[in-house]
This record gives sequence, C-alpha cells and structure tokens, in this order.
Amino acid sequence: ALDVEVGTVAVIKANAGPKYEPTEGKTLTVVNGVEIVPNGNSGIWEKALTPNKYYMHPDAFDVIFLATTKRVYSYTGTGTVSVKSDRPTENNSIEVRTMDGYDFPVDVRVSVKIDALNAPYVVALLKDPDADADKDGFDILEEKAVLPSLRSIFRNSAEDKGAIEYVQSRSEIEKSATTKFKADMEIFKIDVDKV
Repeated sequence: ALDVEVGTVAVIKANAGPKYEPTEGKTLTVVNGVEIVPNGNSGIWEKALTPNKYYMHPDAFDVIFLATTKRVYSYTGTGTVSVKSDRPTENNSIEVRTMDGYDFPVDVRVSVKIDALNAPYVVALLKDPDADADKDGFDILEEKAVLPSLRSIFRNSAEDKGAIEYVQSRSEIEKSATTKFKADMEIFKIDVDKV
C-alpha cells in the first residue's frame, strides 16, 4: 500500500495505462515537455493523491511525495539553516551593493506553500522539489526558484539607493519585494505568504 501522510500529497507518474487522447473541446496540458493527464492514464496525473492509503503496483507507478505544508526559508549574513535539517548550510546570504558602493547582507525570510492542486504542475516543472539533488543542503525548489528570485529582487532594489536610504526604506522594500516575489513564484504555481 502507498501511504500518503498528512501534510503531503503523492504525485503519480503512471508508466502503464491508456495514452490520453484529448476529445473535442479539451486540451492536453504540457509542462516542460511533460504531459499532465487525467488520472488513470499514462503520464503525470493531473490530480495528486491526498492523505490516505492506496494500492498501487510499484513498477507501474512512480511516486513523488510533496510537502503541502508551509515552507519557511531564512537567509542571514551568516548563512541559513536548512528546512530539511538543523545543520547550517554554506553562506547563502543575500548581499546587496548600494548606489554609493556599500556591500552588506540583508536578512530575508520568506514563507511559501505548494497547493495540492498545483503539485503535479510543480513536479512536471522541477521533478522532485523537495529533493536535495546535489547534496548541498538546498532543496530543488529553493535552489531553482526561491533563492535566485530573492537575490535578484533585493540586489535590484539596492542599486538606485544609498546605504542609509536603503536601510531607512525597509518597509517599502519589503512591500515591493513581496509583490515581485509573488509574481516570480506564479510561474512555478507556488503560493507566497510573505517576504
């Protein structure tokens, strides 16, 4: 039995079953070259399995478990503590350079969530977003989506401000960063609570 625990969903890639042929009025969803199909067909199923037990042959189905709980990523000048473990990762601080030439780290914390309805899309785009593919303490979601976006947003927000002005406009920068980060994460169908 496939046991899907609370706080997770199971995205299924069926290796067996009929090939989905869209009927008139329906279209085939393709993400990153991967077909997302109605459940029961061969391919990534469009509806993730919610918490329960399911009887599925392990050779016929590949399963990717995906956390649907809130994910909090924190970045400080001394690095971060990985969401997956309590061990500190390498220094991944977000360092900015202001218009007047000052370099300094900016403390950033973000809260994101993957909705169960969007889980197949996220898997088609990132494969297993919770995996630490290169064993560096960052999951794929953080490494490919969250961190690059945040670094770009905060570096760009500093380029036209002096250091003192940058520090004094914290609320404005936070509000602007939240709006920009939400737009960046829409591409990945990831919900953003706050930056």
